[in-house]
Amino acid sequence: MHFPRAFAYAQLASILALFLPVAVWAQGDSLRRIVRRDSLPNGMAIVVVENHNVPLATAEVVFRGGASVQSDELQGVPHLFEHMLFKSYRGRGVRPFGIDANEIDAAYNGATGREAVSYFLSFPAEHAGEALGLLSALVRDPEFTDEDLQRERFVVRGEIQRTHSQPQFLLADASDRLLWGAFFPRVNTGGDDLSMFSVKKDQLKGFLRTWYVPNNAALVVTGDVKADRVLSMARAAFGDWKRQGDPLAAHPVPAPPPLDSIRAVVLTADVTTVTITMSWRAPGVRSDPRGSRDAVALADVMNDEASRFHRKLVDGGAFQAVASPTMVRTTPRPSPSPVSPRRRTPAVR
Repeated sequence: MHFPRAFAYAQLASILALFLPVAVWAQGDSLRRIVRRDSLPNGMAIVVVENHNVPLATAEVVFRGGASVQSDELQGVPHLFEHMLFKSYRGRGVRPFGIDANEIDAAYNGATGREAVSYFLSFPAEHAGEALGLLSALVRDPEFTDEDLQRERFVVRGEIQRTHSQPQFLLADASDRLLWGAFFPRVNTGGDDLSMFSVKKDQLKGFLRTWYVPNNAALVVTGDVKADRVLSMARAAFGDWKRQGDPLAAHPVPAPPPLDSIRAVVLTADVTTVTITMSWRAPGVRSDPRGSRDAVALADVMNDEASRFHRKLVDGGAFQAVASPTMVRTTPRPSPSPVSPRRRTPAVR
Protein backbone atom coordinates (compact mmCIF):
# COMPACT_ATOMS: atom_id res chain seq x y z
CA MET A 1 0.00 0.00 0.00
CA HIS A 2 1.07 3.52 -0.58
CA PHE A 3 1.64 5.79 2.45
CA PRO A 4 3.20 9.26 2.86
CA ARG A 5 6.84 9.09 3.89
CA ALA A 6 6.30 10.49 7.39
CA PHE A 7 3.67 7.84 8.11
CA ALA A 8 5.82 5.08 6.62
CA TYR A 9 8.78 6.15 8.75
CA ALA A 10 6.62 6.10 11.87
CA GLN A 11 5.55 2.53 11.07
CA LEU A 12 9.10 1.45 10.25
CA ALA A 13 10.43 2.88 13.50
CA SER A 14 8.04 0.76 15.56
CA ILE A 15 9.49 -2.36 13.90
CA LEU A 16 13.15 -1.43 14.14
CA ALA A 17 12.68 -0.58 17.81
CA LEU A 18 12.36 -4.31 18.49
CA PHE A 19 15.98 -4.78 17.46
CA LEU A 20 17.63 -1.59 18.70
CA PRO A 21 19.15 -0.70 22.09
CA VAL A 22 16.89 0.44 24.92
CA ALA A 23 17.96 4.07 24.40
CA VAL A 24 16.20 4.09 21.06
CA TRP A 25 12.87 3.02 22.58
CA ALA A 26 12.34 6.61 23.67
CA GLN A 27 12.45 7.70 20.04
CA GLY A 28 9.81 5.10 19.15
CA ASP A 29 7.62 6.33 22.01
CA SER A 30 7.97 9.89 20.73
CA LEU A 31 6.85 8.83 17.26
CA ARG A 32 3.85 7.04 18.67
CA ARG A 33 2.89 10.16 20.60
CA ILE A 34 2.79 12.30 17.44
CA VAL A 35 0.73 9.83 15.40
CA ARG A 36 -3.02 10.13 15.89
CA ARG A 37 -5.49 7.69 14.35
CA ASP A 38 -9.22 8.21 14.22
CA SER A 39 -12.16 7.82 11.86
CA LEU A 40 -15.29 9.63 10.79
CA PRO A 41 -18.78 8.15 11.33
CA ASN A 42 -18.94 7.42 7.58
CA GLY A 43 -15.96 5.06 7.89
CA MET A 44 -13.22 7.29 6.48
CA ALA A 45 -9.95 6.60 8.34
CA ILE A 46 -7.94 9.61 9.58
CA VAL A 47 -4.22 9.57 10.34
CA VAL A 48 -2.41 12.69 11.57
CA VAL A 49 1.36 12.86 12.04
CA GLU A 50 2.51 16.07 13.73
CA ASN A 51 5.88 17.50 12.71
CA HIS A 52 6.42 21.13 13.69
CA ASN A 53 9.94 21.58 12.32
CA VAL A 54 8.81 23.69 9.34
CA PRO A 55 5.48 25.49 8.73
CA LEU A 56 4.40 23.12 5.95
CA ALA A 57 1.91 20.28 5.72
CA THR A 58 0.81 17.56 3.33
CA ALA A 59 -2.69 16.13 3.04
CA GLU A 60 -3.34 12.96 1.09
CA VAL A 61 -6.49 10.96 0.34
CA VAL A 62 -5.77 7.29 -0.33
CA PHE A 63 -8.28 4.81 -1.76
CA ARG A 64 -8.00 1.04 -1.63
CA GLY A 65 -8.01 -0.32 -5.14
CA GLY A 66 -5.34 0.47 -7.72
CA ALA A 67 -4.33 -2.08 -10.31
CA SER A 68 -5.40 -5.02 -8.13
CA VAL A 69 -9.10 -4.35 -8.78
CA GLN A 70 -8.91 -4.07 -12.57
CA SER A 71 -9.98 -6.86 -14.90
CA ASP A 72 -7.96 -8.06 -17.87
CA GLU A 73 -9.87 -5.86 -20.31
CA LEU A 74 -9.62 -2.75 -18.12
CA GLN A 75 -5.88 -2.68 -17.40
CA GLY A 76 -4.87 0.86 -16.49
CA VAL A 77 -8.37 2.23 -15.90
CA PRO A 78 -7.57 3.19 -12.26
CA HIS A 79 -4.57 5.09 -13.65
CA LEU A 80 -6.69 6.81 -16.31
CA PHE A 81 -9.31 7.58 -13.66
CA GLU A 82 -6.67 9.29 -11.53
CA HIS A 83 -5.90 11.59 -14.47
CA MET A 84 -9.57 12.21 -15.13
CA LEU A 85 -10.24 13.40 -11.58
CA PHE A 86 -7.84 16.31 -11.99
CA LYS A 87 -9.25 17.10 -15.42
CA SER A 88 -12.89 16.79 -14.23
CA TYR A 89 -12.56 18.89 -11.07
CA ARG A 90 -15.46 21.32 -10.67
CA GLY A 91 -14.84 22.55 -7.13
CA ARG A 92 -15.01 26.27 -7.85
CA GLY A 93 -16.90 26.63 -11.08
CA VAL A 94 -14.93 26.24 -14.29
CA ARG A 95 -11.46 26.93 -12.88
CA PRO A 96 -8.90 24.10 -13.20
CA PHE A 97 -7.71 22.35 -10.08
CA GLY A 98 -4.23 23.83 -10.56
CA ILE A 99 -5.57 27.38 -10.30
CA ASP A 100 -7.34 26.70 -7.00
CA ALA A 101 -4.32 24.82 -5.63
CA ASN A 102 -2.13 27.75 -6.63
CA GLU A 103 -4.31 30.12 -4.60
CA ILE A 104 -3.07 28.43 -1.42
CA ASP A 105 0.51 27.99 -2.73
CA ALA A 106 0.05 24.21 -2.92
CA ALA A 107 1.91 21.62 -4.94
CA TYR A 108 -0.18 18.61 -5.90
CA ASN A 109 -0.02 15.23 -7.58
CA GLY A 110 -1.54 11.78 -7.72
CA ALA A 111 -0.20 8.24 -7.99
CA THR A 112 -1.63 4.86 -8.92
CA GLY A 113 -0.17 1.78 -7.26
CA ARG A 114 -1.01 -1.88 -7.17
CA GLU A 115 -3.30 -1.67 -4.15
CA ALA A 116 -4.10 2.03 -3.80
CA VAL A 117 -4.65 5.30 -5.62
CA SER A 118 -3.69 8.54 -3.86
CA TYR A 119 -4.08 12.30 -4.28
CA PHE A 120 -2.11 14.84 -2.28
CA LEU A 121 -1.49 18.52 -1.68
CA SER A 122 1.58 20.06 0.00
CA PHE A 123 0.98 23.59 1.31
CA PRO A 124 1.76 26.21 3.98
CA ALA A 125 0.27 24.84 7.17
CA GLU A 126 -2.13 27.76 7.70
CA HIS A 127 -4.05 26.62 4.60
CA ALA A 128 -4.88 23.17 5.97
CA GLY A 129 -8.63 23.72 6.03
CA GLU A 130 -8.71 24.98 2.45
CA ALA A 131 -6.50 22.10 1.31
CA LEU A 132 -8.87 19.51 2.76
CA GLY A 133 -11.76 21.29 1.06
CA LEU A 134 -9.95 21.09 -2.29
CA LEU A 135 -9.25 17.39 -1.85
CA SER A 136 -12.86 16.76 -0.92
CA ALA A 137 -14.12 18.50 -4.06
CA LEU A 138 -11.53 16.69 -6.18
CA VAL A 139 -12.44 13.14 -5.19
CA ARG A 140 -16.18 13.53 -4.59
CA ASP A 141 -17.64 15.73 -7.31
CA PRO A 142 -15.97 15.24 -10.71
CA GLU A 143 -17.84 16.04 -13.90
CA PHE A 144 -16.65 13.70 -16.64
CA THR A 145 -16.96 14.74 -20.27
CA ASP A 146 -16.23 12.85 -23.46
CA GLU A 147 -13.88 15.65 -24.55
CA ASP A 148 -11.77 15.39 -21.39
CA LEU A 149 -11.69 11.62 -21.64
CA GLN A 150 -10.47 11.72 -25.22
CA ARG A 151 -7.65 14.13 -24.33
CA GLU A 152 -6.55 12.17 -21.30
CA ARG A 153 -6.42 8.92 -23.27
CA PHE A 154 -3.52 10.38 -25.26
CA VAL A 155 -1.86 11.85 -22.16
CA VAL A 156 -1.82 8.44 -20.50
CA ARG A 157 -0.72 6.78 -23.73
CA GLY A 158 2.21 9.21 -23.87
CA GLU A 159 3.21 8.23 -20.33
CA ILE A 160 3.11 4.55 -21.25
CA GLN A 161 5.20 5.11 -24.38
CA ARG A 162 7.82 7.13 -22.48
CA THR A 163 8.03 4.48 -19.79
CA HIS A 164 8.39 1.67 -22.32
CA SER A 165 11.38 3.45 -23.86
CA GLN A 166 13.39 2.86 -20.65
CA PRO A 167 15.45 -0.38 -20.57
CA GLN A 168 15.08 -0.61 -16.79
CA PHE A 169 11.30 -0.59 -17.08
CA LEU A 170 11.34 -3.25 -19.79
CA LEU A 171 13.41 -5.49 -17.52
CA ALA A 172 11.06 -4.92 -14.57
CA ASP A 173 8.02 -5.52 -16.76
CA ALA A 174 9.40 -8.79 -18.11
CA SER A 175 10.24 -9.88 -14.56
CA ASP A 176 6.73 -9.05 -13.34
CA ARG A 177 5.12 -11.03 -16.15
CA LEU A 178 7.09 -14.12 -15.10
CA LEU A 179 6.56 -13.50 -11.40
CA TRP A 180 2.78 -13.08 -11.58
CA GLY A 181 1.76 -15.08 -14.64
CA ALA A 182 -2.00 -14.92 -15.26
CA PHE A 183 -2.30 -12.45 -12.35
CA PHE A 184 -0.16 -9.85 -14.16
CA PRO A 185 -3.12 -7.65 -15.29
CA ARG A 186 -3.80 -6.95 -11.60
CA VAL A 187 -0.31 -5.52 -11.03
CA ASN A 188 -0.06 -3.65 -14.34
CA THR A 189 -0.50 -0.08 -13.04
CA GLY A 190 0.19 1.68 -16.33
CA GLY A 191 -2.27 -0.23 -18.47
CA ASP A 192 -2.31 -0.69 -22.22
CA ASP A 193 -3.63 1.04 -25.34
CA LEU A 194 -6.60 -1.27 -25.77
CA SER A 195 -7.96 -0.46 -22.34
CA MET A 196 -7.19 3.25 -22.64
CA PHE A 197 -9.15 3.61 -25.86
CA SER A 198 -12.06 1.29 -25.10
CA VAL A 199 -13.24 2.51 -21.69
CA LYS A 200 -16.34 4.73 -21.74
CA LYS A 201 -17.40 7.69 -19.64
CA ASP A 202 -20.20 5.67 -18.00
CA GLN A 203 -17.67 3.07 -16.91
CA LEU A 204 -15.66 5.80 -15.16
CA LYS A 205 -18.82 6.94 -13.38
CA GLY A 206 -19.42 3.38 -12.22
CA PHE A 207 -15.83 3.17 -11.00
CA LEU A 208 -16.38 6.37 -9.00
CA ARG A 209 -19.57 5.07 -7.37
CA THR A 210 -17.98 1.74 -6.50
CA TRP A 211 -14.50 2.58 -5.23
CA TYR A 212 -14.51 6.28 -4.30
CA VAL A 213 -16.53 6.01 -1.12
CA PRO A 214 -15.51 7.21 2.38
CA ASN A 215 -15.37 3.76 3.96
CA ASN A 216 -12.81 2.77 1.32
CA ALA A 217 -10.55 5.78 1.95
CA ALA A 218 -8.05 7.21 4.38
CA LEU A 219 -7.07 10.84 4.90
CA VAL A 220 -3.43 11.23 6.00
CA VAL A 221 -2.22 14.66 7.12
CA THR A 222 1.40 15.26 8.12
CA GLY A 223 3.36 18.34 9.08
CA ASP A 224 2.90 21.48 11.17
CA VAL A 225 -0.67 20.71 12.26
CA LYS A 226 -2.57 19.84 15.41
CA ALA A 227 -4.44 16.55 15.39
CA ASP A 228 -7.62 17.91 17.01
CA ARG A 229 -7.80 20.74 14.48
CA VAL A 230 -7.26 18.36 11.58
CA LEU A 231 -10.04 16.07 12.80
CA SER A 232 -12.39 19.04 13.00
CA MET A 233 -11.42 20.13 9.48
CA ALA A 234 -11.86 16.57 8.20
CA ARG A 235 -15.38 16.41 9.61
CA ALA A 236 -16.22 19.69 7.88
CA ALA A 237 -14.75 18.59 4.52
CA PHE A 238 -15.73 14.92 4.42
CA GLY A 239 -18.28 14.35 7.19
CA ASP A 240 -21.38 14.56 4.96
CA TRP A 241 -20.00 12.00 2.50
CA LYS A 242 -22.32 8.99 2.75
CA ARG A 243 -21.03 5.54 3.54
CA GLN A 244 -21.61 2.87 0.89
CA GLY A 245 -21.10 -0.86 0.71
CA ASP A 246 -17.58 -2.23 1.06
CA PRO A 247 -16.30 -2.47 -2.54
CA LEU A 248 -13.70 -5.09 -1.69
CA ALA A 249 -16.40 -7.30 -0.20
CA ALA A 250 -18.50 -6.93 -3.34
CA HIS A 251 -15.51 -7.21 -5.68
CA PRO A 252 -12.86 -9.31 -3.89
CA VAL A 253 -9.39 -9.50 -5.36
CA PRO A 254 -8.58 -13.11 -6.25
CA ALA A 255 -5.42 -14.71 -4.94
CA PRO A 256 -2.59 -15.02 -7.47
CA PRO A 257 -1.85 -18.56 -8.66
CA PRO A 258 1.15 -20.09 -6.89
CA LEU A 259 4.51 -20.19 -8.61
CA ASP A 260 5.50 -23.72 -9.53
CA SER A 261 9.14 -22.99 -10.39
CA ILE A 262 11.92 -20.43 -10.46
CA ARG A 263 11.61 -18.43 -13.67
CA ALA A 264 14.16 -16.30 -15.50
CA VAL A 265 14.40 -14.04 -18.52
CA VAL A 266 17.31 -12.35 -20.29
CA LEU A 267 16.81 -9.10 -22.18
CA THR A 268 19.41 -7.47 -24.41
CA ALA A 269 19.53 -3.74 -25.10
CA ASP A 270 21.92 -0.96 -26.12
CA VAL A 271 23.14 -0.20 -22.58
CA THR A 272 26.58 0.14 -21.02
CA THR A 273 26.02 -1.88 -17.83
CA VAL A 274 24.53 -5.23 -16.85
CA THR A 275 21.58 -5.22 -14.47
CA ILE A 276 20.53 -8.27 -12.47
CA THR A 277 17.05 -8.20 -10.95
CA MET A 278 15.77 -10.75 -8.44
CA SER A 279 12.10 -10.53 -7.51
CA TRP A 280 9.95 -12.28 -4.93
CA ARG A 281 6.30 -12.05 -4.11
CA ALA A 282 6.36 -10.08 -0.89
CA PRO A 283 4.00 -10.69 2.06
CA GLY A 284 0.58 -9.13 1.49
CA VAL A 285 -0.46 -6.08 3.50
CA ARG A 286 -3.89 -7.52 4.29
CA SER A 287 -2.79 -11.10 4.98
CA ASP A 288 0.55 -10.38 6.71
CA PRO A 289 0.92 -6.70 7.69
CA ARG A 290 3.90 -7.31 9.95
CA GLY A 291 5.71 -9.31 7.29
CA SER A 292 5.08 -6.62 4.68
CA ARG A 293 6.56 -3.95 6.96
CA ASP A 294 9.57 -6.17 7.65
CA ALA A 295 10.10 -6.48 3.89
CA VAL A 296 10.13 -2.69 3.54
CA ALA A 297 12.60 -2.44 6.44
CA LEU A 298 14.89 -4.95 4.72
CA ALA A 299 14.72 -2.91 1.51
CA ASP A 300 15.66 0.25 3.40
CA VAL A 301 18.67 -1.49 4.98
CA MET A 302 19.85 -2.63 1.57
CA ASN A 303 19.47 0.91 0.18
CA ASP A 304 21.38 2.50 3.06
CA GLU A 305 24.93 3.04 1.81
CA ALA A 306 26.18 3.08 5.40
CA SER A 307 24.77 -0.36 6.25
CA ARG A 308 27.05 -3.41 6.42
CA PHE A 309 24.63 -5.24 4.16
CA HIS A 310 25.01 -2.64 1.41
CA ARG A 311 28.77 -2.28 1.83
CA LYS A 312 29.40 -6.03 1.68
CA LEU A 313 27.63 -6.30 -1.66
CA VAL A 314 29.33 -3.28 -3.21
CA ASP A 315 32.75 -3.07 -1.52
CA GLY A 316 33.35 -6.76 -2.18
CA GLY A 317 33.43 -5.96 -5.89
CA ALA A 318 30.47 -8.08 -6.95
CA PHE A 319 28.36 -5.05 -7.90
CA GLN A 320 28.89 -1.40 -8.78
CA ALA A 321 25.65 -0.54 -7.00
CA VAL A 322 22.72 -2.30 -5.33
CA ALA A 323 19.25 -1.04 -4.61
CA SER A 324 15.87 -2.37 -3.66
CA PRO A 325 13.24 -0.29 -5.48
CA THR A 326 9.90 0.73 -4.02
CA MET A 327 8.09 -2.41 -2.98
CA VAL A 328 4.91 -1.40 -4.83
CA ARG A 329 5.40 0.33 -8.15
CA THR A 330 3.30 3.42 -8.71
CA THR A 331 2.47 5.45 -11.77
CA PRO A 332 2.67 9.14 -10.75
CA ARG A 333 0.91 11.81 -12.72
CA PRO A 334 3.38 14.17 -14.47
CA SER A 335 4.09 17.31 -12.51
CA PRO A 336 1.73 20.06 -13.65
CA SER A 337 3.26 23.25 -14.95
CA PRO A 338 3.17 26.35 -12.75
CA VAL A 339 -0.03 28.21 -13.44
CA SER A 340 1.26 31.66 -12.57
CA PRO A 341 4.69 33.34 -12.82
CA ARG A 342 3.93 35.01 -9.48
CA ARG A 343 3.60 31.70 -7.65
CA ARG A 344 5.82 28.97 -8.96
CA THR A 345 4.53 25.82 -7.21
CA PRO A 346 5.24 22.82 -9.45
CA ALA A 347 4.22 19.47 -8.00
CA VAL A 348 6.87 17.04 -6.88
CA ARG A 349 6.70 13.46 -5.71
